[in-house]
Amino acid sequence: MANSRTFMSRTGMSSRLMGRSRGNIPENPPQKFRISTQVGKKISKVRWLKTGNVGVIPEPFVPEYFIVGSWGELENEISLWKLTPHESSSNEEETKPEIRILNRTPILGNVTDAVGIGSDAFALTTSSGAVSIFKLTDVDHNETNPTSFQLSYSKQLHSIREKKSCPATGIATSEKSMVTVGEDGSIYELSMNTFEIINSFGR
Repeated sequence: MANSRTFMSRTGMSSRLMGRSRGNIPENPPQKFRISTQVGKKISKVRWLKTGNVGVIPEPFVPEYFIVGSWGELENEISLWKLTPHESSSNEEETKPEIRILNRTPILGNVTDAVGIGSDAFALTTSSGAVSIFKLTDVDHNETNPTSFQLSYSKQLHSIREKKSCPATGIATSEKSMVTVGEDGSIYELSMNTFEIINSFGR
């Protein structure tokens, strides 16, 4: 990563096309913009969130949300960001989006992976061997505009001989379960309803 402290500097791309796929893309040309902002942290992960206001093909000027995780800092963190496109008055083909941070919280260890869960939560793994789930909070009456998040669940899963923690390196989710992997060579499957371990595989 050339400069991990400068987050997002793009030209000629739509926010709808940055590093993800949400179904069929409309034939109309994407909105163009250039935006850059300082995060102040070394970034390890960034993930878009599927909030309630996002359909298969998002509306051109609807706000979108994403999370950012850091690594290698004295105090790492996970943060929630909002991207709001605005139509330009000088050029119809360009937008002038606003990007701002909504909330942040400290994280023990480096953020090694992150994933959105449904429309109101996200999960992450850390170098301390933990998996944590956060719920989006302070939404409006349509449940489309989160302004914060809070810890819903956290557990130390990955360790060496149950004594020394080791990094959890990845996480994946489905409607019914989530799976984590770690440097201890273990795989854990947890229920999305109870967060209890359903299956585990080790060396």
